[in-house]
Amino acid sequence: METEIVDWVRNVVIIGSLLLLGSIWGTFLYVGVRHKQGRTVMRSITIIGLFLVWLFIIWIQESLYSSGSVVNIASLPFYAGYLVFPLTLVALWRIVYLHIGIYIHYLLTFPWYRIVVGSTTLVYGAFYLFASGMLTIADPNTSKVLEQGYIKVSQTYGPLSIWPSIEFWWPPLHLFGNISVAGLFLFASFVGLVGVALGFVIYQWRLKKKWDMKTMGSTMGSSVAVTATCFVSCSLPAIYPLLLVLFGSATADPLSRLLTNESGWLVNLVQMATLSLMAASVIYIGQRLKGMEKQTSNKCSSCNR
Repeated sequence: METEIVDWVRNVVIIGSLLLLGSIWGTFLYVGVRHKQGRTVMRSITIIGLFLVWLFIIWIQESLYSSGSVVNIASLPFYAGYLVFPLTLVALWRIVYLHIGIYIHYLLTFPWYRIVVGSTTLVYGAFYLFASGMLTIADPNTSKVLEQGYIKVSQTYGPLSIWPSIEFWWPPLHLFGNISVAGLFLFASFVGLVGVALGFVIYQWRLKKKWDMKTMGSTMGSSVAVTATCFVSCSLPAIYPLLLVLFGSATADPLSRLLTNESGWLVNLVQMATLSLMAASVIYIGQRLKGMEKQTSNKCSSCNR
């Protein structure tokens, strides 16, 4: 029974992630071709290509692990991630900048919105560090808790490669941390997208309030979509207690390992789908400003003063 539940969850999440990826980038390609937006088409194809290379690397690594022979982590399939993963994040930011870069620049010209974006980034960043498992607070009643703190350089797998990381233990707060270079890349991408998205949402709300625009429904819908996306993007390592309540320890343990296995198909597909959904959500919210500009007759600059 436990095996059936785990297999069902894996298949549902993998199929859902593939459908989400197909719908997002299929839409970008369709819109780009229909409106003759060559750069949108090329950048979408670049991202799709990088995702395919990402999956190909995972396939090679899993084949090496399943072969039963000794795996050489200093080989090309593991080194390739040092190039593919950062390039994928850069490609996602490039398509975001292509569509809404002008609005990001405009928004950040106002000190108040710089404060909003900065504070949102800090708050969500703190949440992300704990929800992603990079920082954890140990139970003070556990007998195995070390009394002496330490900090050391270590290595952590995922995504795609073995990344340098900092591991530390701070006894006064019972705080354990393991922060890798790849983890910082993901951290910067997610919190940056969230900060910009919520800055846009607040900006649109202020425009609507000032000129009584009938766009509040779509703005609130965008806000809810982004909030849900943010939660999904980093909460997989933190859902073990929920799994324990729903399925019991016999099923919760393998499910938790499945949802946090950086070398597995499921986690990598979820990371791709989540990054894509975050980028698409931010682009959608930013492009709402185009329609609002027509209603304000280029008077947007006065709404912040």
